[in-house]
Amino acid sequence: MAAENTITLGMSAAISGTSANLGRELYTGSKSYFDKVNSVGGVNGNQINIILIDDAYNPETTVKNVISLHEENIDVFFGFVGTPTVTRALPLIKHYNKLLAFPFTGAESVRTAPYNHYVLNLRGSYFEETEELVSLFFNKGFKKISVFYQSDAYGRNGWQGVKNALKKRNLNITSEASYNRGAS
Repeated sequence: MAAENTITLGMSAAISGTSANLGRELYTGSKSYFDKVNSVGGVNGNQINIILIDDAYNPETTVKNVISLHEENIDVFFGFVGTPTVTRALPLIKHYNKLLAFPFTGAESVRTAPYNHYVLNLRGSYFEETEELVSLFFNKGFKKISVFYQSDAYGRNGWQGVKNALKKRNLNITSEASYNRGAS
């Protein structure tokens, strides 16, 4: 349970599994900074505490973690890693009427209704990133672009971003292929 004079952040992230490096690094960097803030008195006298639960980049586990973190009375959901996991968590976060601060994803679902009011974004969107990539290729004379994407919410967001960027240039995806999340 959240303590008085503490801001408790609930983090579900990949600490094991295929995206473990992202989850561990986001947690370690965030914790390091919050420790620094706490060492000089915190935020208006409140210490920042992170409760971290491993979801192994598995959306079903993330849903269970969101419920568990909510039951811990966290103040804010924080730093979730990955589009498939964040996408599955959003309906519960909205249901609990909580904020998700700085998820590590470029997904459109965190930027559009009905969830955009519950999310503070850390990074640009996949649509923005793929627009820049397609623009770079197009300006170098490449007109045939193929897409190899992960077959889940993450991959579909990137695929849609490329499709949108090409459409602006009256082009279509030349060919495409996908792979399953976690495949090696």
